[in-house]
Amino acid sequence: MGIVLIDSNWNLEFHKLASKTNRTISFITPFIKETTTQALISDRKIHIRLITRFNEKDFYNGVSDISALKYLLELGAEIRGVQDLHSKLYIFDRKNVIITSANLTEKALRTNHEVGIVASSNQIASASLEHFENLWERCGQNLKLSSLLQWKKTVDNYTKNKGKSNLGKGLKDHGKRIPNSIIPVESTSIVKFFGKSNDRSNRDDLILDEVIRSGCHWAATYPQGKIPRNVSKNARIYFARLVKSPNDIIIFGRAIGHPHKPDRDDSTPQEIKKRPFKDHYCHYIRITQPEILSGNLGDGVPLSDLMKKFEYNSFASTLRNQLSGKGNTNPTLSLGQKASIMLTMDSSKWLIGN
Repeated sequence: MGIVLIDSNWNLEFHKLASKTNRTISFITPFIKETTTQALISDRKIHIRLITRFNEKDFYNGVSDISALKYLLELGAEIRGVQDLHSKLYIFDRKNVIITSANLTEKALRTNHEVGIVASSNQIASASLEHFENLWERCGQNLKLSSLLQWKKTVDNYTKNKGKSNLGKGLKDHGKRIPNSIIPVESTSIVKFFGKSNDRSNRDDLILDEVIRSGCHWAATYPQGKIPRNVSKNARIYFARLVKSPNDIIIFGRAIGHPHKPDRDDSTPQEIKKRPFKDHYCHYIRITQPEILSGNLGDGVPLSDLMKKFEYNSFASTLRNQLSGKGNTNPTLSLGQKASIMLTMDSSKWLIGN
């Protein structure tokens, strides 16, 4: 464990950590070049997430490469874009972190004067992951290859027809616009849903039976392919069951949640045998300090009450959309097919008092 200040030989530091990485790489970098990316990342088994810029002007000016993004997509990477991005953060296997002024380019790693830190501190890794997850959640949908190829066609045609003297005027920025104002979001408060819309519980069902059925007193499960990456260390998790007559979602308990760790927090054959639904709901987060209401599900707190009171300020996603002036701001419409949803600071505090 430790923190080291680095002001030279960044290429060596990046390759040292990349060569030791077995599972995940999470990057935030405005500019990225193909040669540097290929030299650093070549393993299809590593899960890669990148937050960068989607500005056609950057590609036109050559400070970032469409081909680098294409290469990563072909490796199975998930890529999202943010307008006016300037941060640089690199996380390897959720434990080793580089925070630096350097972009993922040859000049930055080899010749530019760049400074930053390389850290293997648990505290820094946890804070860095939380920052990455919060930004990832806010910056829109994953990049599709079809969109990337269209950008390339646009930039190529622009270069051919207008040359390099036009300064890229008229080219578009496809990144997500995130307001500069501080958004009052409680990023560590999440409502975790149990049950399906076509398999709702009765309001007079015992909460204890739901706890035994779901095993939520020690783990909260997520569907196959939906790994719960938005759960940070010591997150506040609220348990909620879909109920009927009338339809609603009832909050019946809370606990402290902990980040998902691949393999350790994935269903084993023994767990699936005990709870067959874990064959599909095979990812989970560990739960500690559970507090469960006694009595029936109907004795819990209806999520409809929270949404009626706070409206767009109920959830992080609807609040962001309200502040940006884009997207859905109806909390009810934001619930569809989700395994969990992040609360705002105001709605989280209200739940604590109920």
